[in-house]
Amino acid sequence: NRDGKLEILVNWKGGVLAYDAYGEVVDSLTFHGGTQSSPTLVDLGVDNHVDLFIGSEGEGIQCFELPENQVRTGFPIALSASMASTPVLMDVNNDGNLNLVGHSGDGNLWIFDLSATYSMEKNRFEWPTHRHDVWRTGCFDTPQTGFGVVEKKRRSSKFHGVLMLPPFPSPFTESSYIPVKVGSKREITLKVYDSTGRLVYLLFNGELPIGTRIFEWRGVDGRGRMLPSGVYFIRLENGGDIQKNKVLKVSFSKFEKGN
Repeated sequence: NRDGKLEILVNWKGGVLAYDAYGEVVDSLTFHGGTQSSPTLVDLGVDNHVDLFIGSEGEGIQCFELPENQVRTGFPIALSASMASTPVLMDVNNDGNLNLVGHSGDGNLWIFDLSATYSMEKNRFEWPTHRHDVWRTGCFDTPQTGFGVVEKKRRSSKFHGVLMLPPFPSPFTESSYIPVKVGSKREITLKVYDSTGRLVYLLFNGELPIGTRIFEWRGVDGRGRMLPSGVYFIRLENGGDIQKNKVLKVSFSKFEKGN
């Protein structure tokens, strides 16, 4: 609010709250679905107007210009699922423009090119060390620290576990295929459940060798009877490890096929 004093911004169920040094709420932002994300503060246009970026439960990535709390043009940016992670801003491809990076709950990583530059030297919002630097930018590369992540330990690139990849196609009408990648011999169980949690089909129960195997499910139950349209859940069990994916089955009547 440009009063010369620092405020504390925290997320809450309905949006963002700003507290002064005495614990009094001095401002708030609310939006549809609320948020589990923490905010990131950046001067997007290098115009001495602070912009607040935050993920949301129902409307993707939000951006507000402070202290007026005006929604920035082009926001919110819709994602394929809710975003509980904190937005990060950096120049990913070194083209001089700021990029907005976010992770949605369905496992997708999103990178957006913002038509704005960002000058760290001109705009330093001092803050206790959090989110990488004292300016609380969330940027990967800043003048204060240089690159934010340096990994000294060398990691093996060899895969040793079990990974169920997303079924394809989804939606499907006749068959859906479930790839399972295995890094070492493993005993697994692969089952299909309907939306009520009822087991409808056992795809596999046994040992898998190293490699990738693709399982086919034709949309039937254990007796070979065709199941109705709907969402079905594929569950992989490997000892104590459980992985889940969902697939959508769509059935067409003879009338619909004929037209």
